[in-house]
Parts: sequence; C-alpha cells; structure tokens
Amino acid sequence: MHDQIYIGAPNGVVVCVDGLCSKGCIGSFYHSYQKDPVSFGGLGEMIFRMEEFYDSLNFPRRSNNVRNFTEERAEHAHEREKEKEKIMADQELLGHRGKQETFIVRVQHRQNNTWQGRITWADKNKTLNFRSIWEMVHLMENALYENASPEDMWNPGRMRRNEQKAAPAVRPGLYFLHHFLSPFPMSFVHFSENCDILK
Repeated sequence: MHDQIYIGAPNGVVVCVDGLCSKGCIGSFYHSYQKDPVSFGGLGEMIFRMEEFYDSLNFPRRSNNVRNFTEERAEHAHEREKEKEKIMADQELLGHRGKQETFIVRVQHRQNNTWQGRITWADKNKTLNFRSIWEMVHLMENALYENASPEDMWNPGRMRRNEQKAAPAVRPGLYFLHHFLSPFPMSFVHFSENCDILK
C-alpha cells in the first residue's frame, strides 16, 4: 500500500486525539511553526484553533471576507503577519501520535467560508478528500466512534455494499453538534431522550 503518512503542505497539521469525554474528543494538534502542541477540548475548539493558525499564515487564503458587526474592515483579518519560519521538520512532526487516533490534515483551499483538502487517518494509512469542514469532521468521527462503522466511511466500496444496513442509532453529526455547542451556555439545546450522547 502506498504510504500516506506525509505532511505535503506548508500548513499541514497532525491532529492527535487522546480520548473522548462528555464534551467530545480531547487532544492537541501540531504544526511546523512551533514545538508546543495546540490543545483542544472538542472538535469545535479544534476547528477554531486551526482556523486561527491558517489565518496567521494567511494560507490557504480565504476566498471570502470575514463578516462581522464591528466597524473594523473585515479584510484586515487577511493581512499577512511576519513571514513564519518552520522550526519542526516533517519527520519530527509526524512522530507525534494520539493515544486514540491520529489524523494528518492538509487544508488546500478555504472557499465559500469552509475548508477543502485531504485528511489521512494515520493509524489506517488511508487518505480521502473532503469538500467542507463538516465532511472532514464526519470522517474523523467515523474513525473515532466505533458505533459509526469507520471502515464503511473510509472504504467507499464497502460503504456502497453495506448501504442497505440499518443506520446507527446516533448519527455522527449529532456528536459534532453537541461538541460544538457544549462550550457555550445555550440552555435551549436539547436532544431526544433516546439520544445516548447526553447520557
């Protein structure tokens, strides 16, 4: 099998998932421009931290200006900071591993206010393209949650053969919705009583 374990982009990120908790997955990610990990306590926080990293590089460049309610012009967010210098070699970067799963994320475009790129499930040496943040998260959650049948999502041929099987009781997208909203005091967020993710 062709080795999929490589960085391959100036903004390549190694996502190390160390465990799962009531707020979702916990772990950290690494990139070439600092030695210290960037920790996160859920998929939502991970996405925000990665977006901040891409903004700091101004790569990939946003195709849309960021909208906001302040008077500051949105395009200021695109101004490039001082050129960053890599301080971690690719092999050292690839040496980081999560206690549960490891992913290599290469965001190639930020079009239509979302991401497009490639994600590698390092523990299985499998790579797939994603067309949005949601699709990337869906792939990660299929790998992280056993009841979501990760092999089906990461093996499209098998997924087509198994498409007549009953869907899992809790769809992976609900996990992300819970994780994304959980850091915020939003008391109106509820799920049905038979949804296991809040039990």
